[in-house]
Amino acid sequence: MKQTMKIRNVFILMAALVSGLYFSGCTEEDGVPSGVAPTGVQVTSLGGNVFGVRWTRASGDVGTNTIVATPSAGGIASEITSTTSTGTINVPAAGKYTITVKANDGSSSTGVEWATANRSGVITLHETANNNPNHPSGLILGTPGEASSTAKAASTEGAEQLKIDLVLATDNTLPGLPFLTLQGADVLGSGITNGRATKVGNSAFQVVAGLDGDYYGTGIDGEFSSNFNGQPLPGTVSDPYIILVKTADLAAHYARVQIVPQGNGLLWKDVTVGGNSYRAIDVIVSYQPMSATPFVTRPGALHGFNSPRNNAPIRSTVKN
Repeated sequence: MKQTMKIRNVFILMAALVSGLYFSGCTEEDGVPSGVAPTGVQVTSLGGNVFGVRWTRASGDVGTNTIVATPSAGGIASEITSTTSTGTINVPAAGKYTITVKANDGSSSTGVEWATANRSGVITLHETANNNPNHPSGLILGTPGEASSTAKAASTEGAEQLKIDLVLATDNTLPGLPFLTLQGADVLGSGITNGRATKVGNSAFQVVAGLDGDYYGTGIDGEFSSNFNGQPLPGTVSDPYIILVKTADLAAHYARVQIVPQGNGLLWKDVTVGGNSYRAIDVIVSYQPMSATPFVTRPGALHGFNSPRNNAPIRSTVKN
């Protein structure tokens, strides 16, 4: 009898040990983290009320992470889970949000404040040398005060000329093709008297996936410290070319302008009008309708997320 009880106790002990090992292994396999929060959160606007988010997981965290978007003005947070280190999250209304990422145990990353932005379709801008009708050179980034406004092309000689933020100017003083500068409407060569004094960022850069792959992690006010008002276009480029823009409004609006490469590896295309050949570019604009709410600074190769960005030379142009 005693021998039977001893054997039974041994079996119970072995079962308990196996059970403990099983559950311990299961917990590790499911990716329950050790209290170390995700880091390196970066965000981009994908248009409408959608954010793209990516981050660095804690070492050994292979479980589910949760993206949280909390309205800066207060309200109910939106959440969505991800089993990778990237994800997209839809928010219910336009506005400013704090984006964080939580691990399985609830430990949370540092927040990144971001705001929804309006994405345009492809817009064609024609160089100022092409003054033929229906070939606009001006770009209006958005209309202040209109939450849903998106960018559009406009004639530098039309009724909306004083709303134009940027102009595709023919500039034959440049050292080579395409002899084009995307510049503020107040700059010499824009063809607009008393045009808007738009500023461009300290550097332009290339991102393989364009605006959708252009992720950010901190504030961009310093990106305009050089007070540049024009960006000459390079001769050749392999990837979408992005320029940061700050409008002339008292409470400035911010935008990202992507120049779309053509099939031949150039940023411009030839347009024939009346037997004459002119140059034009295609752009896509992400416009921030909330004033004084800058996008956050591009982090370069931080955390190994971004493909290399080739900075282009910038020169300041002369005002009218």
